[in-house]
Order: sequence, then structure tokens, then C-alpha cells
Amino acid sequence: MSTARLALRHAALAATCALAGGCSLLPPVGPDYRAPDAISATLGAARDKAFSPQSPPGPWWQLYRDPTLDSYVTEALRENRDLRAAATRIEAIQSILDQAKAAQSPQTGINVNGGRQRNWIDGSPTLMVFNLINASIGASYELDLFGHVRRSIESASASVEEQQFAFAATQIRVAAGTVAGYVGACQANAALAAARRTVRVDEDMLAATQRLAGHGATSQLDVTRAQAELESSRAQLPALESQRMAALYALAVMVGRQPDSYPIQAAQCQAAPTLTQPLPAGDGLALLRRRPDVAQAERALASATANIGVATADLYPEVSLGASFGFSGSNLSNTFSTAGRTWTLGPVINWTFPNVAVAKAKIRAAGANADQAKALYDSTVLNALKETETTLDAYARQLDQHAQLRQARNLSRAALDQATQLHRRGAVPYLDVLIAQKSLAQAEQQFISAAGAVAVDQVAVFYALGGGWDDAAQRAADHAKAAAESRYNGARADSTDNIGGADEAHEPR
Repeated sequence: MSTARLALRHAALAATCALAGGCSLLPPVGPDYRAPDAISATLGAARDKAFSPQSPPGPWWQLYRDPTLDSYVTEALRENRDLRAAATRIEAIQSILDQAKAAQSPQTGINVNGGRQRNWIDGSPTLMVFNLINASIGASYELDLFGHVRRSIESASASVEEQQFAFAATQIRVAAGTVAGYVGACQANAALAAARRTVRVDEDMLAATQRLAGHGATSQLDVTRAQAELESSRAQLPALESQRMAALYALAVMVGRQPDSYPIQAAQCQAAPTLTQPLPAGDGLALLRRRPDVAQAERALASATANIGVATADLYPEVSLGASFGFSGSNLSNTFSTAGRTWTLGPVINWTFPNVAVAKAKIRAAGANADQAKALYDSTVLNALKETETTLDAYARQLDQHAQLRQARNLSRAALDQATQLHRRGAVPYLDVLIAQKSLAQAEQQFISAAGAVAVDQVAVFYALGGGWDDAAQRAADHAKAAAESRYNGARADSTDNIGGADEAHEPR
């Protein structure tokens, strides 16, 4: 059956229902949304001894047992500007949903107008000049036979839930960014302290080499080499100072302050907080359920699918039941008399015909948007798994490097002790002691750098695992999940097939 004939048949059915005093709503046109099948995902990197099978806690930063860090995260979750913007976006989308829901209620209106006109009056052979006053109150109710309103509500509801998950994703990013800023500042302070110790050792080596050269015990070449070593060590300080300030500025913005109003405690921190126990990583399936970006992409797909039904409904007429009551007359005295009463009652069918080509083009566009949303959802899932696997593996390897550098530092420290004892016995010159001190200083620099990398990677692991929801984000996410589950259960209970136009609608693959 052609689309035009099918539409005419539904138009006749709509008129019949309206004239008969209303009938049960037909199933909405367009494809019913079906959530993508759950992916059986495993985290191979989580099998490493660096991780435990427990799921990460929500406020994961509390595992560090650092009250200063806890206070920064609390401040960030309260004052961060990105979070405020995300909350505002929820309110904006909620208003669109409220508008869509309002279309399910009767629409009322009051009309009062008056004026002097020159026009034909029935029974008069000539144009007459007369007054006309109209006053009426009316109400109308859209039957939504083909689901335009219902699909619009479905799309708007999914968009609200999408923004709720976006809020949770923003909160995770803010919590991780705050911890990363604090860790970065502490790490830069520690690295600066180690670099300055190396500079002091190089200064001692240069002074000792100059004394030896003054007594002819060594050459000017050794003095030049010592000077080069000293300048090379000093050259590290500006870059570390820059890293320190960048971390402090980032932390200040995360907690909602001006960059130059960074927290003083973070500026004075001397060691990056780290966790020594295995990190709780959970499993792959729980990861995909926990990460808000995956849930956000799924809700975007649901909204795009509902929009196919909205576009499909344009193939059919809009049917409303309306009634109005009012008065009409040529002056105030006769306008509100019994003879001036007016009323209307009956269905109103709004349909611009032909519009099939335009409607089908809209359906194709909506279907393409749904296909794009599905592709983005699949990409989000795969990227979530890739990001988590990569982060877990990088952290495990960083722990191995950190352990090896700890051993190297301990050996350098033992070598310095041996060189000091030999020098006291006169077995080696003092320059050998300075060389051992330089080796230890360099080993400590590498070890501190590795410790900072471990701390940064720990933050990245928790961020990739989707941890960091506080009560507000948890409530938003729970509300979105509960709404999605309610719709899913309702869809299972309702096995009614879609009517005509749905078969021709584009269904996302």
C-alpha cells in the first residue's frame, strides 16, 4: 500500500475516532528502542598483581588517607565551574522535556478582540460599515494518535538522562583533575628538592676539582667537565618550577579559584601521595556499567531512535479535540446577550498535504543520526576498554620500573657508604666520595620521578575505572538508570507491534 493511501486510511480512522468521542491511542509510529546487547568484556591487564578484583570505591581519593586532599576534592565538587555548567545543561534539557510533556495536557486560550469593519453582511447588497466584538474561551486536546508527542517525550527523556550521565562524567573528571593537580604539585616539589641536592653535589665536585687542578693533581679539562655537569643540573630547575606552577594553577581552577589563588598547603607539599596496596579494578562488565560516558552514549542512541518516530509522525495528520464558548456582537450591550453566544465543538485535523517527500527526507535524516549515535556508542565502549587496559598496563609497568629504581637508589646509597669508609681509611681520594654522592643524587632523582609517575598513573587508573561519583552525581545517574530500566521492563511487557508507518521507518542497525 502506498504511503499516501496509508496516510489517508489513518486520517479517516482519526476522524472516526474523534467524531465517536475518542478511542484508545494507537501504538506510536517509528521503531521502538532496544538497548544494545551487553558486551562480555574482560580486563586482561587487571590480572596483574598490582590490582585486586574488588570494585573501586566511589570516593576513591579517600584511600590515600590525606585530609588535605579530601578537602580539595570536596571544595572542587562544590565550587568547580564545569560542574555548575553541567548542572545547568540538565536544567535546560529538563525544560524541553517539560514542554514535550505539556503537549499531553489540554491547551486553553482566551481571545478578545474588537474593531470597526467594512465588509459584506449576509442579505445586504452592498458593503456595510459596522462594529464587531468577539470574546471567547477555548480548549483543545491533541489525541496523539500516531505518537508524535509520545516519541517527543521519549526523545527528551533520553536527552535528560544523557545530560545526567554527562554530569557524572564531568564530576569524575573534576575529582581526578583535582587529585592530579595536587599530586603534580607535590611531585614537582619533591623533584625540585632532589634536583637542588644534585646541584649542591655538583657544586662540591666543581670546587674539589678546581682545588685539585690548582695543585696540579688534575687537568683543566676535568674542571670544564665539572662546570658542564653543574650547568646541566641547574638547567633542570626552571622546567621543574614551571611544572610546579602549572600543577598549582590547575588545582586552583579545579577548586573554583583564580589561578594565582592556589592552595598554600599544596605549594608546600613535599611528597606525592601514593597507595601501596593493590588497586581495586573490578571486572570489564562492571566497568562498562559504571562508566558514565558509556551510559551517556547509550542514552544519546535512545534519543536519536525516538526522533525517527517523531519524523515518521509527520506523515500523518495531527488530530485534536476542541471546544470554545464565547460571545459576538456589534456593541457591548448585545455582545453578551443570549443572541450573541457562540460555541464550537469537534475534532480539528491539521495536515499539510502533500508532504510525503519532506517527511521521508526527515525520516532518512533521523535514521542517519541514529546510525551515527550507534557508531559513537560502539566507539565509546571500545575506547573505554582500550583506555582502561592501557592505563592498567602502564601502571603495572610503572610499578616495575619504580621497584627497579628503588633498588638502584639503594645500591647507590650503599656505594656512597663504601666510598666514605674507604676515604676515611685513606684508600680512595675524596673525589671518589663526591662521585658516589653524585650517583646517589641522580638515582634519587630518577626514583622520585618514578614515584611521581606511579602517583599520576594511580589517578589515571581510577579515572579510567569510572570512580569518583558523589551523592549528587550518584542520584543523577541512579535516576537515569532507574528510568531506563523502567522503560525496558515496560517494553518487554508490551509486545504490541507498530502500525503501518513504522515498517517504513529507518531502524538503526
